[in-house]
Amino acid sequence: MARNCNECINARPNPPKSVLTPWKWPQRQWTRVHCDFLGPYKNKTFLIIVDATTKWLEVFQVNSMTAQTVITKLSELIARFGIPRTITTDNAKCFNGDEFQSYCKTLGIRHLTGAPFHPASNGFAESG
Repeated sequence: MARNCNECINARPNPPKSVLTPWKWPQRQWTRVHCDFLGPYKNKTFLIIVDATTKWLEVFQVNSMTAQTVITKLSELIARFGIPRTITTDNAKCFNGDEFQSYCKTLGIRHLTGAPFHPASNGFAESG
């Protein structure tokens, strides 16, 4: 209803948009990957993992958006492609919790997060 109310539209805060800083281009494939969830879409949820260099996209239909789900699927990809140096995610609880942080630390993966409330800062996983 507020979307159709001119008074509401004019009164709502309109914070300035920040300029996106481009990501540094990785020299080799599977050096930096971007990871995020999509959905639910038609009652399905997907884990999206994108290689920043090649734009290779891996999509997994998943039952839950948990750290264990991410770790399981990421481990499958690591078995095929090796350990990435960096994983970039948003600030979702499953990525910022102890379980995922410990997984990254154990494998020597640097975990970066995008700016809070600014999904486009997660790059390829958000924008495709």
